[in-house]
Amino acid sequence: MYTKSVGECITVFGANSAAIEIRGIAQGNMVMNNRIRGRARAALAVVAPGTGTTGNNTFVSNYLDGFQSSLADVFVDAGVTNTVVVGRQISVEDHGGGTVVVPMP
Repeated sequence: MYTKSVGECITVFGANSAAIEIRGIAQGNMVMNNRIRGRARAALAVVAPGTGTTGNNTFVSNYLDGFQSSLADVFVDAGVTNTVVVGRQISVEDHGGGTVVVPMP
């Protein structure tokens, strides 16, 4: 934390700050129907390791009402492939390849 002005503290979230994170050589995982509240850099993230392949992971119908992200609701790291994000009114910071975002009504 650092102080912006007298009595006001601002939290600076680290690069790995997420409510739910898929990390490493992760293949075929699904994160579904979670209610996420609070604050972090992202609500949902998929992060690639230095080597290996992270891909074919899916985020579906996760409810982010009441969540405040400092970067985006969903973060997809460089080196991550074929991530699918299905949800309502979500922001996605996409550095991966083949990411598909499907909006829900």
